[in-house]
Amino acid sequence: MEEGFTGDGESAIHGRPPEAALRDNAESAPSGVAKPPPDAIEKVRESTEPLDLGGSALLRALHALDSTEVDPSAASPVDPEVEGLAETIADGNTVDPLANALAADAGSDTSTQWSECDDGDGLSRLAIRGRVAPGSMVGHCEILEQIGRGGMGEVYRARQRTMKVDRLVALKLIRANLSADARAPDSPSALARFHVEMMAAARLQHDHIVPVYEVGEHDGSPYYTMLLVDGPSLAERLRLDPMSGPEAAALLEPIARAVGLAHSQGIVHRDVKPSNIIIDSRGKPYLSDFGLAKPLEQSLTLTKTDALLGSPPYMSPEQARDSSQVGPASDVYSLGATFYEMLTGRPPFQASDPIETMRQVIDEFPVPPQRLNRAVPRDLETICLRCLEKDPGRRYGTADALADELKRFREGEPIVTRPLSSWGHVARWTRRRPATAGLVAAVVLSLLFVLADTTYHLQQARKTLAELEFRAYRDSLVMISGAIDAGRMPDAERRLEECPEKLRGWEWRFLNRLCHRKSTVLNSSRGSIYGVAFRPGGGALAAGGRRGTLGVWDVGSDAKALDLPGVPAETTIRAVDWSQTADGRERIAAGCSDGLVRIWMKTDPAGGWEPPRELRGHDGAVDALAFTADGRRLATTGDDGRIQVWEVAGANDQPAWNLKSIGTSILGVSFGPWNDRLVSVGEDQVVRVWRLGPKGTATHLDLGSTRDVSLGVAVSHGGRLIAAAGAEGRVTIWSPDAPGILKELTAHFEGVNALAFSPDDQRLATAGADRAVKLWDTESWTTVLARTSHDDQVEALAFSADGQRLASAAADGSIVIWDARPWVQAAILPPRTLLGHVGSVSALAVRGDGRQIATAGADAVVRLWDAATGRLTDTLVGHVNKVNALAYSPDDRLLASAGRDGAVRIWRLCRPEDATTKPDVRLLGYHRERCIALAFSPDGRLLATGGADRVIRLWDAVGSRPPVAWSAADEVYCLAFSPDGRLLATAGADDDGAITLWELNPVGERRERRLLGHQRQINSLAFSPDGRCLASVSHDWTGRIWDLKTGRSVVLRGHLSRLWGVAVSDDGQVVATAGGDWSIRIWDRETGEQQAALLGHQGRVRAVAFDPQGRYVASTGDDGEVRIWDASRWRGRR
Repeated sequence: MEEGFTGDGESAIHGRPPEAALRDNAESAPSGVAKPPPDAIEKVRESTEPLDLGGSALLRALHALDSTEVDPSAASPVDPEVEGLAETIADGNTVDPLANALAADAGSDTSTQWSECDDGDGLSRLAIRGRVAPGSMVGHCEILEQIGRGGMGEVYRARQRTMKVDRLVALKLIRANLSADARAPDSPSALARFHVEMMAAARLQHDHIVPVYEVGEHDGSPYYTMLLVDGPSLAERLRLDPMSGPEAAALLEPIARAVGLAHSQGIVHRDVKPSNIIIDSRGKPYLSDFGLAKPLEQSLTLTKTDALLGSPPYMSPEQARDSSQVGPASDVYSLGATFYEMLTGRPPFQASDPIETMRQVIDEFPVPPQRLNRAVPRDLETICLRCLEKDPGRRYGTADALADELKRFREGEPIVTRPLSSWGHVARWTRRRPATAGLVAAVVLSLLFVLADTTYHLQQARKTLAELEFRAYRDSLVMISGAIDAGRMPDAERRLEECPEKLRGWEWRFLNRLCHRKSTVLNSSRGSIYGVAFRPGGGALAAGGRRGTLGVWDVGSDAKALDLPGVPAETTIRAVDWSQTADGRERIAAGCSDGLVRIWMKTDPAGGWEPPRELRGHDGAVDALAFTADGRRLATTGDDGRIQVWEVAGANDQPAWNLKSIGTSILGVSFGPWNDRLVSVGEDQVVRVWRLGPKGTATHLDLGSTRDVSLGVAVSHGGRLIAAAGAEGRVTIWSPDAPGILKELTAHFEGVNALAFSPDDQRLATAGADRAVKLWDTESWTTVLARTSHDDQVEALAFSADGQRLASAAADGSIVIWDARPWVQAAILPPRTLLGHVGSVSALAVRGDGRQIATAGADAVVRLWDAATGRLTDTLVGHVNKVNALAYSPDDRLLASAGRDGAVRIWRLCRPEDATTKPDVRLLGYHRERCIALAFSPDGRLLATGGADRVIRLWDAVGSRPPVAWSAADEVYCLAFSPDGRLLATAGADDDGAITLWELNPVGERRERRLLGHQRQINSLAFSPDGRCLASVSHDWTGRIWDLKTGRSVVLRGHLSRLWGVAVSDDGQVVATAGGDWSIRIWDRETGEQQAALLGHQGRVRAVAFDPQGRYVASTGDDGEVRIWDASRWRGRR
């Protein structure tokens, strides 16, 4: 079986006669057959070509004897012909086995002779003269010389002359003895195989398969002519040195395409190897020698000679077991083995004899190419090792798939195949050595069990110790709280210092503040106080009670400002509320024991209060009242069991709604955040939600009954919760939309007289006849604070609008104003406000030195502000619609902007000293839909943008190269570069609330991983300066701080609406979030604890940014304002 041919006339015979055959009778060649040269045996021994034992049964028998070195009679070969010849040789009964074999192979053609030829490098080799003499005609071809010979055919250099062509060709002719044997009825296979080879070669038309020109018959023997390739085989090329990765990939890709074509035509090559790949003078590779090809549509029956055909180093495991059962996957393996040799200079398996080589092919795994040649690229090693998988199903499904992978590598794209993981190597090793693996697994499991048991007990011990330490800490806090209540401040301070620092949380900080700041006590000398209310804008407090007293206190100076007149001395004020309407008018309402509702109004903040307006409608005392959030309606209830709703903004003194009497006193009423719904409770123990309809109509929903009489009710500002105060010390929590109690708290030892939700809904304040005031966390429903400072039962509670103060009023006539910020620390200085935009301001950026702030929004104008003075320094006009995002370049020379019109612009800013020059602008390009987010890379060379068209683009910020673009899963609302530039984080409208981290590298590869945790769309992202963390905010009302190493996150809860913006401070210690609840909140990055709440915007806060120098926080919102907040309060707290 010949292996190929070369244009210089040198034969490339598939295998060489084994050295054992030449050694046995080198001097006994018969007459007419030239003797092999004396050194032929040594030359064969030194040859590194794989042996093809299919040339003759004698050579195979000789090789079997020489390689096994055992008595052939002890282990009979499978092939009877080999067995017989081996026995003959072993018994010494043949005089000239080599000559007889050569004569048999030549079909008794005495023209076949040994001769010397020079191989071009000074070494002589054995050449074989063919049975067709030079000058003879075969078909249209004149034979010039024989250039190849194998087990089945002979190859000649010939000149083909016809009327149309005159060219040099290679002519392959079946050997005469095989042709003659093939005509015997019981030996059809040799001729059949030659016909398969001939038809396969002729049938396959491919640029990288040696083409067939002509098919014919000569003296009863078939032949065909083909292209004469002028160049060496790949095997000869690899004798010099291995190929580089790109060179090997470029050469093997077209060969894999050629093999793929053969498979698509139903042909398996079965003998792909370096010596069957010929490279012409231009470097173009050709696949040759389809002598072992097998049609897929039939099961080709092999002869005894076929059983050992092939080259063991390149055989697939299944071919080594049974070559009749191979398919396309076997050729993929052979391509991989060839590729392995191209990269390393040696086949994947190579032993001292073919049998050992085939054993290695079946049982062993190849050494990774990089261990043999460090220059092999990792991706090519991955491709090669996948081809060499033992299981055909784990290789590339087709040769074309292999070619596609090689093409991806050559074009710099990511390959599809992933390297085998460590666990994959373990699993593969386990499958190959189950007994050893079982033993190792048993030992490892035993060790793991011991380790797990030890670790468990150690963790339990540590947990128990931590629990004991925490209990002691909590007990200390109880004693500290008691010491503060008793006025023993030195004792409290000492115990605070003794608390372990690692356990100190917001509760420790709160008690520490109480030690140094006493609550304000306002005394009323005229008796019990039953109603209290803060002014909506802050700064004042109204309180009323016995003897008709309704006083107003200045909270700042803790002094009583005035008493409002108009209430008789014998009348008791039962309830008080304070409202402010959009036109600036303020009203204080008082429910009185004489059945009247009195309302004082002030139209001018600098003016005085008008005499009270009296509303008559109740038949008994008015026990409770409440304004709507807009201040235009007032609900009143009383002993007569009726609820009346008044349009107080109008002049009508009759109730607009007079709800049906229920026969018992209604003691609590609240609108909460609604204008058309209210909640009532009373002596009937039913919590009822009323919905106001047109023209005085109303419907109601009974949520359920409490276990005792309800003395009051409060609705959270978000409208999610209702709290009812019980006469026996219980507080029940309800949902306004569905019946049933959500939670029941045993709040006080005696009746609960008052309750109120904080503006942020994080706390519920309760007070009762046991004189205690308590704060409850609305997430865990645990007590945050319990204080006793009144000498009699507490009758009323009220939070200030900013949530920083809580007022409690008692029957002893005292009013206590508490610091209501157990975990919130507000900024000391009020913010500076920058005005100039028209409409919402959604884009914000702070320059690297902190001296300039850029803002933009709905008015399509970019404004530049001096951060120190608040002065507007420049306006940049260019966008035609809303500007969604802004970003300074790292060197502060460029400012990028992105607009609703999809445009991406870069403004080249002027130097501070050159105030006369206007910034120039460059339009980078457009997104197909609105562009929503942008960010500069840390080196300033790239600008990343994303938007509603679901495309991420990387623009050249300093040059003119076209952008690189790829698709995102959904609309992109935010993106950010990591500080080292290796990661680009993107997020947006994904239904699963996912953050995508794109790994970028210089060759353009992009690998992604996702962070999952948010429940709705994500609006903003920010990396920490050290790159370890990523902050995000979402429509799900939460922020998260992600640990990028573990993928875990700390959840930031506290906002009462959607979150729009996030920023991380320059020192990485705190995170700022901007929410739809009109607030900015400051959080500790490590613990997620809230440190401050910044209140002042009159609409959603859209963006927030830290001064890189740490001096301030800037924010923008829907109110059109830009605010600058002093950051000194929380900076450096850790």
